[in-house]
Amino acid sequence: MAVSTPTLLLRRLTLPKFLYARAKDVLERPRPPHSWGLATSLLQDSVEVLLRIVAEEYRIAVPAQAQFPKLIDALAEQFPNIGGHQAGLTKLNTTRIAFKHRGQEVAEHDAQAFVVNVETFLREICKEAFDVDFASLSLADSIGHRRTRNWLNKAESAFAIENYTKAVAYAAKAMTVYMAHSTERDPSIDLRTVVQYQGVPEGFKERVEASLGTLHARFDLFTRGVDMRAFARFDMVTPYTTISDGVLHQHPRTGQPLPSRDEARFCIDFAVDTALALNDSRVLPAFRSNDTTDRVRLTSSCEVLVHWKAPTKMEIALGAYKEREVIRVAEAGEEFTVARVWRKHADYVAVVQDGDPAYIRRECVAEVPSRKRTCP
Repeated sequence: MAVSTPTLLLRRLTLPKFLYARAKDVLERPRPPHSWGLATSLLQDSVEVLLRIVAEEYRIAVPAQAQFPKLIDALAEQFPNIGGHQAGLTKLNTTRIAFKHRGQEVAEHDAQAFVVNVETFLREICKEAFDVDFASLSLADSIGHRRTRNWLNKAESAFAIENYTKAVAYAAKAMTVYMAHSTERDPSIDLRTVVQYQGVPEGFKERVEASLGTLHARFDLFTRGVDMRAFARFDMVTPYTTISDGVLHQHPRTGQPLPSRDEARFCIDFAVDTALALNDSRVLPAFRSNDTTDRVRLTSSCEVLVHWKAPTKMEIALGAYKEREVIRVAEAGEEFTVARVWRKHADYVAVVQDGDPAYIRRECVAEVPSRKRTCP
């Protein structure tokens, strides 16, 4: 077998996972009459992509122009599970051809059967060919926000060792971090009321004001392609999670049962999908100011921290402190834009990391001559 690096192979396997997930989205939110056919096409694509990855990784000679049935025949000799699905996959492909080339609509019950069969196929072949759990494949690497990816990686690690409670908690933190990031970076969206718990004071007027704020935030999510039914499920499963000045706070829900494996997997995947949806629909400001931006350059490697606050002696004595959250370790020579924050610190410099304020030790940096911003 021609062995790819694990990271590269896993990244390639996220494509059939992505196509399968999009097919499920189409089925869950259909727009008849073509939704069933579109889902069928996406499902066939997910199967064919996986088959071609298997063929390439195992160096099975299959021409690039080989038709789908020939591709199945070539791999079925070496992989019994592929042969076991041959009849179902042939029907899937025949139905897809009839829809795509002859305009023949696909029945809803056929599309629903296809999605179940394809999920089973993808799961079995990923395990048989690569010893990979299909459910654990994640698109988290596609998220450009490092801090969000850090929490998602922690969620995946917890999921891998079957600690589903931590997996759900970390997924909630990833979701909260990225929604806060989106609120600050996109002037047309306000998710603050979803990620910051403000309580509901007594009185009708105050209750209405609080409800409208949450409604507005949820509407912003909905208009950017986030499935609100899925959001409601995510909100029910995950702990109360808030963010204030970049610092995460989390509290378990009383009486909440321990999450199942499926619930943990759902929470991780939903956090990833939401971050990708928000990033894809982000509205950038039309104009940028041309004021001078201050920059610093690292003179030595240095941790990039979420905040500069150190635990107090009392917190340490009581064991009630949290370790400082490290976004990444930056290397000597890297340059950062200085962030505008209302509170300065003698030992730390506020810099911009992925669009958000972060902190590096002042002793690790040197100032860079100022530059003028130019409009794009």
